[in-house]
Amino acid sequence: MKNFYTFILSLLGLGLFAQNPSMKYVSRFETGLFDEAAAEIVAYSEIKNRIYFSNSFSNSVTILDASVPSNPQLYKTISLAAYGGIVNSVAVKGNMVAVAAEDNIKQNNGKIVFFDLD
Repeated sequence: MKNFYTFILSLLGLGLFAQNPSMKYVSRFETGLFDEAAAEIVAYSEIKNRIYFSNSFSNSVTILDASVPSNPQLYKTISLAAYGGIVNSVAVKGNMVAVAAEDNIKQNNGKIVFFDLD
């Protein structure tokens, strides 16, 4: 609960110092699977202008080319089936993409699989 209050206070503090913060709709990307799958965890690579998101329904990471933000395009999808159970998370740092995947047996330790940005 303490972390929750710290988070809220941080957000309120940001509001005190921000000058006219705003968000503007730019675009969206649809997987074509309504009510079956979703972009669960999203990460962005400034180096490649790509968006990476996990999809537990298809056990994959989808990569979008966001070099034209108003029109993101599918770059590729990486299946995580060879690495264990369902994908849990994705993160980007530098030239690496880290994907957390649970084991096929949920009680076992999962693994982190590393990919380069391509």
